[in-house]
Amino acid sequence: MRKLAKLFLALTFVLSVATSSYAVTVASWGGAYTESQKLGYGDPTAKALGIEINWVDYSGGLSEVKAQAEAGAINWDIMDVFAFDTINGCDEGIFVEFDFDKDFPAAP
Repeated sequence: MRKLAKLFLALTFVLSVATSSYAVTVASWGGAYTESQKLGYGDPTAKALGIEINWVDYSGGLSEVKAQAEAGAINWDIMDVFAFDTINGCDEGIFVEFDFDKDFPAAP
């Protein structure tokens, strides 16, 4: 959960310069889990930033995002993945790894 919270913190920072017509797509596990993410921080973030967040379900693992990367057609901006998939995805160059201390300014 901490990793996901950091991800949404990064999303908030990155999208702070976004216009009201900006949208991001979040891939998650579906069902009540995704609904809790949507209600807990997705909707408040979208409202605060004036953006649209599109939620899609995925089956887990890296096969779907690998296929998108290989086709040069990335459809998802944010994914909720297990820690081992995060590590493997970074090792394989599929994901971008952030150094929060270096890549993002400190909060005011």
